[in-house]
Amino acid sequence: MNYEQLGKLIKTKRETQNISQKELALRSELSMKTISRIENGLKDPKLSSVFLIAKALNLSLAQLFKEF
Repeated sequence: MNYEQLGKLIKTKRETQNISQKELALRSELSMKTISRIENGLKDPKLSSVFLIAKALNLSLAQLFKEF
């Protein structure tokens, strides 16, 4: 799995919904640093983190990974 591509997809989804990293962090209950590192491909996210991010973006894991 290419985590850099996943991070770019998450960033695109976030920006499409006009959500800041700070807002996504609040919604997902992850730190802003974690969101930033995932979006920039600097951190290999845990599945649980990806689930929380998808949920915060009103997406299912299936919807997110379908585009991935």
